[in-house]
Amino acid sequence: MRDAVNYAERAAASDPLSPIMRSDYIAALAYSGQIEDAIQELADAEKLWPGSYAMLDARSRIHARYGDPEEALRIQRAFRDPSRGFEYFILARKDPTPANIDRAIAQTKAELGRDSRAIGFLIQAYGEFDRNESIFDALAAWQGTDFRQVLQPLFRPSLRKFRHDPRFMIVATRFGLVDYWRKSGKWPDFCSEPDLPYDCKAEAAKLTAGAR
Repeated sequence: MRDAVNYAERAAASDPLSPIMRSDYIAALAYSGQIEDAIQELADAEKLWPGSYAMLDARSRIHARYGDPEEALRIQRAFRDPSRGFEYFILARKDPTPANIDRAIAQTKAELGRDSRAIGFLIQAYGEFDRNESIFDALAAWQGTDFRQVLQPLFRPSLRKFRHDPRFMIVATRFGLVDYWRKSGKWPDFCSEPDLPYDCKAEAAKLTAGAR
Protein backbone atom coordinates (compact mmCIF):
# COMPACT_ATOMS: atom_id res chain seq x y z
CA MET A 1 0.00 0.00 0.00
CA ARG A 2 2.91 2.35 0.61
CA ASP A 3 4.14 1.66 -2.91
CA ALA A 4 0.64 2.23 -4.28
CA VAL A 5 0.43 5.62 -2.56
CA ASN A 6 3.91 6.61 -3.74
CA TYR A 7 3.27 5.62 -7.35
CA ALA A 8 -0.14 7.30 -7.37
CA GLU A 9 1.37 10.48 -5.95
CA ARG A 10 4.09 10.48 -8.60
CA ALA A 11 1.52 9.90 -11.34
CA ALA A 12 -0.61 12.80 -10.10
CA ALA A 13 2.45 15.06 -9.93
CA SER A 14 3.50 14.09 -13.45
CA ASP A 15 0.11 15.15 -14.83
CA PRO A 16 -1.16 17.92 -12.54
CA LEU A 17 -3.97 18.84 -14.96
CA SER A 18 -5.56 15.38 -14.68
CA PRO A 19 -8.39 15.09 -12.14
CA ILE A 20 -8.43 11.31 -12.72
CA MET A 21 -4.81 10.94 -11.62
CA ARG A 22 -5.55 13.03 -8.53
CA SER A 23 -8.65 10.95 -7.80
CA ASP A 24 -6.59 7.75 -7.97
CA TYR A 25 -4.08 9.23 -5.54
CA ILE A 26 -6.86 10.16 -3.11
CA ALA A 27 -8.29 6.64 -3.31
CA ALA A 28 -4.85 5.11 -2.70
CA LEU A 29 -4.45 7.23 0.42
CA ALA A 30 -7.86 6.15 1.72
CA TYR A 31 -7.34 2.46 1.00
CA SER A 32 -3.97 2.52 2.75
CA GLY A 33 -5.64 3.84 5.91
CA GLN A 34 -4.47 7.45 5.58
CA ILE A 35 -8.03 8.74 5.84
CA GLU A 36 -7.30 12.26 7.13
CA ASP A 37 -4.71 12.82 4.40
CA ALA A 38 -7.18 11.56 1.79
CA ILE A 39 -9.90 13.94 3.01
CA GLN A 40 -7.49 16.90 2.96
CA GLU A 41 -6.25 15.98 -0.50
CA LEU A 42 -9.85 15.70 -1.69
CA ALA A 43 -10.68 19.15 -0.31
CA ASP A 44 -7.70 20.65 -2.16
CA ALA A 45 -8.56 18.85 -5.41
CA GLU A 46 -12.21 19.85 -5.29
CA LYS A 47 -11.13 23.50 -5.40
CA LEU A 48 -9.53 22.77 -8.78
CA TRP A 49 -12.22 20.52 -10.25
CA PRO A 50 -15.48 21.24 -8.38
CA GLY A 51 -18.30 18.89 -9.35
CA SER A 52 -16.20 16.78 -11.73
CA TYR A 53 -16.95 13.07 -11.96
CA ALA A 54 -13.38 12.24 -10.86
CA MET A 55 -13.86 14.19 -7.64
CA LEU A 56 -17.30 12.66 -7.04
CA ASP A 57 -15.73 9.24 -7.53
CA ALA A 58 -13.01 10.00 -4.99
CA ARG A 59 -15.54 11.43 -2.54
CA SER A 60 -17.72 8.34 -2.94
CA ARG A 61 -14.81 5.94 -2.34
CA ILE A 62 -13.83 7.70 0.88
CA HIS A 63 -17.29 8.11 2.36
CA ALA A 64 -18.69 4.73 1.31
CA ARG A 65 -16.05 2.84 3.29
CA TYR A 66 -14.68 5.21 5.92
CA GLY A 67 -16.57 8.49 6.12
CA ASP A 68 -20.16 9.77 6.13
CA PRO A 69 -22.62 7.09 4.92
CA GLU A 70 -25.24 9.73 4.09
CA GLU A 71 -22.88 11.49 1.69
CA ALA A 72 -21.91 8.15 0.19
CA LEU A 73 -25.55 7.24 -0.41
CA ARG A 74 -26.24 10.56 -2.08
CA ILE A 75 -23.41 10.06 -4.55
CA GLN A 76 -24.10 6.35 -5.05
CA ARG A 77 -27.72 6.94 -5.96
CA ALA A 78 -27.09 9.94 -8.18
CA PHE A 79 -23.84 9.28 -10.01
CA ARG A 80 -22.46 5.76 -9.68
CA ASP A 81 -23.44 2.49 -11.29
CA PRO A 82 -26.16 0.96 -9.13
CA SER A 83 -25.35 -2.00 -6.92
CA ARG A 84 -28.06 -2.80 -4.44
CA GLY A 85 -25.66 -4.87 -2.38
CA PHE A 86 -23.18 -2.01 -2.06
CA GLU A 87 -26.00 0.41 -1.25
CA TYR A 88 -27.13 -1.93 1.53
CA PHE A 89 -23.52 -2.10 2.73
CA ILE A 90 -23.48 1.68 3.13
CA LEU A 91 -26.82 1.55 4.93
CA ALA A 92 -25.42 -1.11 7.26
CA ARG A 93 -22.44 1.12 8.01
CA LYS A 94 -24.90 3.86 8.91
CA ASP A 95 -26.93 1.57 11.16
CA PRO A 96 -25.01 -1.68 11.79
CA THR A 97 -27.84 -3.81 13.17
CA PRO A 98 -27.61 -7.56 12.58
CA ALA A 99 -30.61 -7.34 10.24
CA ASN A 100 -29.02 -4.59 8.13
CA ILE A 101 -25.70 -6.41 7.96
CA ASP A 102 -27.37 -9.69 6.98
CA ARG A 103 -29.38 -7.90 4.28
CA ALA A 104 -26.27 -6.30 2.80
CA ILE A 105 -24.42 -9.60 2.72
CA ALA A 106 -27.37 -11.55 1.31
CA GLN A 107 -27.93 -9.05 -1.49
CA THR A 108 -24.24 -8.92 -2.39
CA LYS A 109 -24.06 -12.72 -2.50
CA ALA A 110 -27.08 -12.70 -4.82
CA GLU A 111 -25.13 -10.46 -7.21
CA LEU A 112 -22.21 -12.89 -7.51
CA GLY A 113 -21.99 -14.06 -11.10
CA ARG A 114 -23.96 -11.07 -12.37
CA ASP A 115 -21.61 -8.29 -11.32
CA SER A 116 -17.85 -8.86 -11.32
CA ARG A 117 -17.49 -6.29 -8.53
CA ALA A 118 -19.71 -8.29 -6.17
CA ILE A 119 -16.92 -10.49 -4.79
CA GLY A 120 -14.94 -7.39 -3.81
CA PHE A 121 -18.01 -5.81 -2.21
CA LEU A 122 -18.67 -9.06 -0.34
CA ILE A 123 -15.11 -9.30 0.98
CA GLN A 124 -15.27 -5.65 2.06
CA ALA A 125 -18.57 -6.23 3.87
CA TYR A 126 -17.33 -9.31 5.71
CA GLY A 127 -14.21 -7.45 6.83
CA GLU A 128 -16.11 -4.32 7.84
CA PHE A 129 -18.52 -6.27 10.03
CA ASP A 130 -15.91 -8.62 11.53
CA ARG A 131 -17.06 -11.80 9.79
CA ASN A 132 -13.62 -12.91 8.78
CA GLU A 133 -14.31 -16.63 8.70
CA SER A 134 -16.84 -15.95 5.97
CA ILE A 135 -14.12 -14.36 3.82
CA PHE A 136 -12.28 -17.69 3.68
CA ASP A 137 -15.51 -19.46 2.72
CA ALA A 138 -16.31 -16.90 0.02
CA LEU A 139 -12.84 -17.11 -1.51
CA ALA A 140 -12.86 -20.90 -1.45
CA ALA A 141 -16.17 -20.93 -3.33
CA TRP A 142 -15.34 -18.17 -5.81
CA GLN A 143 -14.93 -19.38 -9.39
CA GLY A 144 -14.41 -16.04 -11.14
CA THR A 145 -11.44 -14.93 -13.23
CA ASP A 146 -11.17 -11.21 -12.49
CA PHE A 147 -8.58 -11.45 -9.73
CA ARG A 148 -8.42 -7.66 -9.40
CA GLN A 149 -11.82 -7.66 -7.75
CA VAL A 150 -10.55 -10.13 -5.13
CA LEU A 151 -7.14 -8.62 -4.51
CA GLN A 152 -8.14 -4.96 -4.21
CA PRO A 153 -9.94 -5.20 -0.85
CA LEU A 154 -7.57 -7.68 0.80
CA PHE A 155 -5.09 -5.02 1.96
CA ARG A 156 -7.57 -2.36 3.08
CA PRO A 157 -7.83 -1.30 6.74
CA SER A 158 -11.04 -3.22 7.45
CA LEU A 159 -9.36 -6.55 6.61
CA ARG A 160 -6.55 -6.20 9.11
CA LYS A 161 -7.85 -9.01 11.32
CA PHE A 162 -8.23 -11.23 8.26
CA ARG A 163 -4.59 -10.66 7.31
CA HIS A 164 -3.55 -11.49 10.86
CA ASP A 165 -4.88 -15.04 10.46
CA PRO A 166 -2.04 -17.31 9.25
CA ARG A 167 -4.45 -18.82 6.72
CA PHE A 168 -4.24 -15.55 4.85
CA MET A 169 -0.96 -16.84 3.42
CA ILE A 170 -2.85 -19.74 1.84
CA VAL A 171 -5.11 -17.21 0.13
CA ALA A 172 -2.09 -15.19 -0.97
CA THR A 173 -0.52 -18.34 -2.41
CA ARG A 174 -3.64 -19.21 -4.40
CA PHE A 175 -3.63 -15.82 -6.10
CA GLY A 176 0.09 -15.81 -6.89
CA LEU A 177 1.07 -13.21 -4.33
CA VAL A 178 3.42 -15.38 -2.29
CA ASP A 179 5.29 -16.43 -5.42
CA TYR A 180 5.74 -12.77 -6.36
CA TRP A 181 6.82 -11.76 -2.86
CA ARG A 182 9.39 -14.53 -2.67
CA LYS A 183 10.85 -13.95 -6.14
CA SER A 184 10.90 -10.16 -5.95
CA GLY A 185 11.92 -9.85 -2.30
CA LYS A 186 9.18 -7.19 -1.91
CA TRP A 187 7.08 -8.28 1.03
CA PRO A 188 3.85 -6.44 1.87
CA ASP A 189 3.55 -3.81 4.57
CA PHE A 190 1.53 -5.92 6.99
CA CYS A 191 4.36 -8.46 7.27
CA SER A 192 6.31 -5.82 9.23
CA GLU A 193 3.55 -5.09 11.73
CA PRO A 194 4.92 -5.80 15.23
CA ASP A 195 1.73 -7.51 16.42
CA LEU A 196 1.40 -9.86 13.45
CA PRO A 197 1.04 -13.32 15.07
CA TYR A 198 3.08 -15.16 12.43
CA ASP A 199 6.12 -14.70 10.22
CA CYS A 200 5.21 -14.17 6.55
CA LYS A 201 8.42 -15.63 5.19
CA ALA A 202 8.26 -18.67 7.46
CA GLU A 203 4.65 -19.37 6.48
CA ALA A 204 5.51 -18.93 2.81
CA ALA A 205 8.38 -21.40 3.16
CA LYS A 206 6.03 -23.98 4.73
CA LEU A 207 3.52 -23.59 1.93
CA THR A 208 6.18 -23.84 -0.74
CA ALA A 209 7.64 -26.95 0.86
CA GLY A 210 4.19 -28.50 1.14
CA ALA A 211 3.53 -27.97 -2.56
CA ARG A 212 6.61 -29.94 -3.62
